Amino acid sequence: MDHPPDVIVLNACKSAGARRALLGVAKAIIVMEDSVSDTAAVAFAIKFYGAIASGQSLQAAFDQGSAGVAAVSLDEACTPALTIADGVNARKLFLP
Repeated sequence: MDHPPDVIVLNACKSAGARRALLGVAKAIIVMEDSVSDTAAVAFAIKFYGAIASGQSLQAAFDQGSAGVAAVSLDEACTPALTIADGVNARKLFLP
């Protein structure tokens, strides 16, 4: 790629194992710590990408995506995880 991505989202079950390898490529990685139902994955995506599209920071978008998961499945509320590279502030990271 000409420009590496700022954020990589792995919205699939148990994708946490890939985050460390990908942090060298992107500033932030979003993974699912455990199994995630289709309903929870869709809820995360709708809220997360909606927040990004409305110009919110990565942290705000992640928080909204996580709230979407909790709204449809309390058992999966802690499944999404955000990992940030050293020196990156997710509250100051905005995606074009």
